[in-house]
Amino acid sequence: MYVRAIGSHSGFKYANLSREVANSPQSFFHLVALCFRRSDDGEDYPELELPTDAEQRRNAAEMAYSTLGNVTQIPGSKEDGTIDLEHLSEWIKSVRKLAKRHDREAITDQQIGSLLERCGVGDDGIWPRAEVRHVMEEIASEEMAIGMNVEERNAQGSQWRPSPDNGDPERALAAKYRGYGEAIMNRTPFVARMLFNIAESYERDAQRHDGEGRRRERFPD
Repeated sequence: MYVRAIGSHSGFKYANLSREVANSPQSFFHLVALCFRRSDDGEDYPELELPTDAEQRRNAAEMAYSTLGNVTQIPGSKEDGTIDLEHLSEWIKSVRKLAKRHDREAITDQQIGSLLERCGVGDDGIWPRAEVRHVMEEIASEEMAIGMNVEERNAQGSQWRPSPDNGDPERALAAKYRGYGEAIMNRTPFVARMLFNIAESYERDAQRHDGEGRRRERFPD
C-alpha cells in the first residue's frame, strides 16, 4: 500500500516488506502474478485474488513491479550475514511450484534471478556468493540466469569513461566477470557460463565504443 510513498524518498528501504518476501514464497509469487499474466493467456484461479478491473490491475502491477525491484533481502539471510542454504533452496522450490501451477514459470525464474543478483560478493571475493551459486547450479535454470544477468547489467548503470569512444570501462568489467567465472568453473560450471556470458556482453560493448572512436577519427565532426 505504501510503496509509492516510501519509494519517493531516496534512502528509504522496504526492510519489513523485504523480510516478509524472504520468509514467504507466496508473497513473492503474488507480486510476480500481479505484474505478469499467465503465459497461456488463460484465466487465473480465484485463489490468487488478482484485481479484475483493468485500472486497478494496472495500478497494482505498477506497485508490485516497484516492490519487486526494491526487495533486497535474500531468503535465508541471517543476522550474522550468512545465508541458510536449506531455507533458500526450499524458498525457491516453493516459488517455482506456485509458478508452475499458475503458468508463469519462465518469468518467475527471471524474477528469482533478479532477486538473487542482490546477494553481493561472498567471503571468497566472488559474485554471486557461494550459497547462491550452489542453488543456481542445482536448478540450472536458463531463465534464472537471464534474470540475474539482466539485473547485474542494470545495476552497473552507465559507465564513466575518459572519452565517449573508449571501451576501457567495459573491458575492466569483462575482466572482472571472466575472472569470477574462471575461479569457479570447475565447481559450478553452469554459473561460470553465466558469468562468461556477462563478460562477453561487456567485451562486445567495449568493441562498439572502440569502433565509434575509430569512426570519429576518420570522420571528425
